Amino acid sequence: MSPIEPAERAAEAAWSELCDYLEARVQAMGAEVRRYPTPIAACDVQLTELIERRARALERLNAMREASAGEASARRGAMAAFLAGPCAVAGDPEEERLRERLRSALHGMIGA
Repeated sequence: MSPIEPAERAAEAAWSELCDYLEARVQAMGAEVRRYPTPIAACDVQLTELIERRARALERLNAMREASAGEASARRGAMAAFLAGPCAVAGDPEEERLRERLRSALHGMIGA
């Protein structure tokens, strides 16, 4: 087993965990939107912001899903591109933790 293989597995695991987490966040935000009180929903700034955050997270998640279907080398490029972009859910400490885990795993692949 080459030293790159464990690093690749770590990167793939981190990528998968981040994808799963974002999927759960998108679903949770969708549920929050559906539960929002209707009498004030049409003019509520918080609801508009929630919908925009959900849309950004879904856009990032869809890009991750598309990259996950590609070859390993394309996934590595997609992982790096994802990390170069903003968080899908700004200010989310769990997403930050998972992004750092992925960043470390990718660094391990380069350093191996």
